Amino acid sequence: MFQYLKNLSTTQTYELSIPPQEDDLHKLPETLKSKDDYRRWCLDKDTDHIFASHFHGIVDTQRVGEANQPLRMVGYIADYDTNWTGDALEQIVSNVDVALRPRYLTRTFSGGIRLWYVFEQPVIFTDVKIGIKFTEILIRKLKARAVFPGFDDQAARQYWQYYEIGHSWQEVPASGPISTVQLEAWMFDAVKSAKVKPKQIVNIPFEKIREALASKYPGAWPGGWDKFEIGSRGNRFWDGGNATSCIVREDGITAFTGDVGFKSWGDLLGKEWMESNTEQVIGEAIKSLWYEPTANKYWRSGTNIGWQPMQKEDMKLHMRSFNISDAKPEGENMSPMDRVLHLVQTSHCVNGSFPFHFNPKEIVQVNGSPFLNVAKSKLAQPDASRSGEWGDGFPNIAEFYEGFYDRENHIEQFVHAMGELMHFYQTAYQGDPQRGRVLIHAGPAGAGKTFNLNIFEMLFSGTEDAASFLLGKDTFNGSLVSVPVWTVDDAVVGNDHKVTLVFSQMIKNIAACDKIPVRGMYKESVRLPWLGRVVVLMNNDPESIRLLPSTEGSLMDKVCLFQVQKAFPGRKFPTDAVIRSEIPAFCSFLLEGKPWLESFVPDLFTDPRWGTKQFHHEQLIRAAQASQISSNVEDLLALWRTGYFAHNKEAAYWEGNPTELMESISCMESLSGLMRCVVSGPQAMGRSLAQIESREIKVGWLQFMGENRKYRIFRDDNGTSKVEGANPF
Repeated sequence: MFQYLKNLSTTQTYELSIPPQEDDLHKLPETLKSKDDYRRWCLDKDTDHIFASHFHGIVDTQRVGEANQPLRMVGYIADYDTNWTGDALEQIVSNVDVALRPRYLTRTFSGGIRLWYVFEQPVIFTDVKIGIKFTEILIRKLKARAVFPGFDDQAARQYWQYYEIGHSWQEVPASGPISTVQLEAWMFDAVKSAKVKPKQIVNIPFEKIREALASKYPGAWPGGWDKFEIGSRGNRFWDGGNATSCIVREDGITAFTGDVGFKSWGDLLGKEWMESNTEQVIGEAIKSLWYEPTANKYWRSGTNIGWQPMQKEDMKLHMRSFNISDAKPEGENMSPMDRVLHLVQTSHCVNGSFPFHFNPKEIVQVNGSPFLNVAKSKLAQPDASRSGEWGDGFPNIAEFYEGFYDRENHIEQFVHAMGELMHFYQTAYQGDPQRGRVLIHAGPAGAGKTFNLNIFEMLFSGTEDAASFLLGKDTFNGSLVSVPVWTVDDAVVGNDHKVTLVFSQMIKNIAACDKIPVRGMYKESVRLPWLGRVVVLMNNDPESIRLLPSTEGSLMDKVCLFQVQKAFPGRKFPTDAVIRSEIPAFCSFLLEGKPWLESFVPDLFTDPRWGTKQFHHEQLIRAAQASQISSNVEDLLALWRTGYFAHNKEAAYWEGNPTELMESISCMESLSGLMRCVVSGPQAMGRSLAQIESREIKVGWLQFMGENRKYRIFRDDNGTSKVEGANPF
């Protein structure tokens, strides 16, 4: 039934049968002489007439409008502002298909025409936008604009429009209700094209919903549940409806017929099922996500490149893949996606991100603050089928290291080198990498130094050239910390001794400190624990050997000095493919070979700080000393000692502080000018004396007295061990 108001000022609606009974028709008052009179009469609250609508509101007894939007449409009233003088029925019969004809024709107060279409079954709307879109399609399909001139498009778009009942009712020949089949097809198009916000946001993958419905309503969807897709048509399976009067939407099912126009997934599957599965989906979406507020970025794991930094737009794409919507439900100021992002920002928040190599923990505490472990390095794994004995399954690697570290002539060097590598691998394998010494190698060109780096790369999956940073040419090391092995390969120092001093201080800090300053481009420095290794490679020619670090002070316990040889003299190096195939067997040795190494050096693994005892090849120690400033001072003092003790024949030693020593040297005319070229002042002299006295290979003619910067310089090269209580000058 259509509905009507008694006047256009009231809100109460009543049922109206079409066509109305003669007794129901109220004639217009004869006093209405103009359109203004007619409008005033329509609005008069005392008017008792019929003003019809083809819509029923959500509240069935109230007028349709903004506060009571249309729910059902029972027909359609087309209004024409025309002075048609011909046979109106003949016009319809001649030009309109039988299935699309209006049921009745009436005349209006102004002489126009109204066509009344009746639906076989009411159409239900779930949103006014669908109703408007359906009306547009209906008008187009009925070709209503072409039946008579003067079609009122404005009234057609206003769902709140009520029409005066009119007069001179005529039934259109061979007409009937518009069929449900046609109405459903048009409604299907309307639902698909109308841009309607979901009534509720669903965060559950559609596949899960389909599986649950198939389990609860087996065989109920036409053609099988595999045909159940968003946008597909079907029946009201929940109440046994047969007509294909439903369309599947993201948030539920829109029904064109029946008592309910919309069924949410919660209505069909239950609130408890929806809540349980929604929580599961959100948990799956955020379990691999972390937010770093200091960098204003998100991190996601599970990609083919490991941890991946993401901006907010990337995060939204990730959320959509879990069916988490960014549409705001009606009446709310946040979308489900906004809420999930806020959840990540508050419950999955870290102070920063850093690659804690070989540490299995996802979150690592640094100074009480959580840091996300974004390390991508992968440790090579052992071959469990191998014995772990030296050379078992890795003959080429074994031959390389035996030649490279000159096992035949320097077994101790070979054992210490393997011990350093073993300590690094074992602690990394245990998920708790420990600090280690800087490994410095010097040897002839073609010895295999780069080949050695390739083995490190295969073992620890990451090396980076750190020469610019360690030589003080670049202050940024943010990219270096992303790998566990830093390399310096044949770096050129030149004649600038300051570069060697910087290099010495840098490697000392890297090896000794639990945390190192980490600084990227446009970022402030922060101290974080990098527990990788620094591997230095150089040729042993006079120019390259300048890179050897200072041997004085407290540096030497933090480095190993290896003098290497040509590993494969007379033959080519094995290919990377061959070496890579041997790496798992070599890893087995690195895990199991400690007793074998200790059979050569029993106390190899007894150093509590570094894991292994230090090793310094004597030739490299001497080469390092020869290239340092203190060696020039040593040469100067050798000349001075000759002259001084020739003049002071009874003296066993000279004693004094650096200032007094410089004064004594300056008294020798032949040395005063030379001294000014070698040392700049007492402070520099004191520093050189301290460096000479603290060398690993001690000199026998210099002794620090322990107070007031006093030193003794002996006549005899081994005076510190021979002379005791002798008279000074």
